[in-house]
Amino acid sequence: VIINCGVENGMELKLFNGVSEIYNIDPGKDNYLDKSIEYLLKNSKTKQHFIEYALYTNKIFEVKKLTDIIKEYNIKKISLIKSDIEGAERLMVDDLIQICTKYNSQLAISIYHTNHNAGEDEKLLDLVDIPLKLIKALRNNYNFYFNHYSYERWEGILYCIPKSL
Repeated sequence: VIINCGVENGMELKLFNGVSEIYNIDPGKDNYLDKSIEYLLKNSKTKQHFIEYALYTNKIFEVKKLTDIIKEYNIKKISLIKSDIEGAERLMVDDLIQICTKYNSQLAISIYHTNHNAGEDEKLLDLVDIPLKLIKALRNNYNFYFNHYSYERWEGILYCIPKSL
């Protein structure tokens, strides 16, 4: 069971095809999916849920916390949480710690967004602070990895993998 936070065009759904169930959370719901993804979903056995909320912060759409969505949808198992929610990850860290402690979930968290409200000297808050907080809380039970998927600063992902796996 995967929780996919931030969907937009849904290209990551190709990687998740074949899992039993995915909870896709995005204020755009499934309205902006790429045509190839729409085709894939029509022919997939994966149960897809598209949940129309913004996570943690938004001025236009209804906002919820991830822990509230897990309760609302009665999610009992979480194998992986993938998050690319445009910098709101910094507001989600405490909930991720709580979720990992309860479900032993893997994390793939975007940490490349800048803190647009911070001063010029504080542009790397997500890149530094999110990993530090997760490592401090989960270090006994998790291994941590970082990968970068672009020639620019975009697409830096922090992976938190339970040692039991």
